[in-house]
Amino acid sequence: MTEKEIRIELMRPFPDQAILFRVDKKLKNGSYLVVPYLDVRYIIHRLNTMIPGEWELRTEITPITVETTDKSGFLIVGHMAKAELTIMGKTMTGTGSSYLVFDNDLEKLKKQFIKADPKSAETDAIRRAAANHSIGLYIWFFKNQIFATEEELKNRNSKPIQEALANLRIIGDKLYRQAKEYALGKKGGAE
Repeated sequence: MTEKEIRIELMRPFPDQAILFRVDKKLKNGSYLVVPYLDVRYIIHRLNTMIPGEWELRTEITPITVETTDKSGFLIVGHMAKAELTIMGKTMTGTGSSYLVFDNDLEKLKKQFIKADPKSAETDAIRRAAANHSIGLYIWFFKNQIFATEEELKNRNSKPIQEALANLRIIGDKLYRQAKEYALGKKGGAE
């Protein structure tokens, strides 16, 4: 395959099991607003399978701590990460962060869902660097809100999760098809 063909194949949508869902916000009614994301292991697997030895990943993680100087009494701790993903000589970067805000208000603390570990920041950075190479980029085009109960979130066969996966497949297939048609000179580009 040519480099152009390889890059288009890297854009191919991922199988449903590669898409995970995380809580973005807990709602007053007890359900959650959730967002899809790509399991980084599938990105690595695709690169190792399609272009072994033709890619390189570098990550850099920096701890962060921010204290307020006023009397509000909060502290932010976490990590910032930068990833550089080089595929066939072309490098793209991405950044990610994970943090917790420590506050005197216990109710505010209970609403936090982001982990303050370096892995979360690092995987976000890798996903963004891969998306800049168009790997999994279609997930960023998904704009529908997903509302799910805790039980629905745990059950991949639940209606909200299955609807989200179906919509993601439609978006992914469309963008992949457009990229192939554009590369083959059959169309003028993406809509």
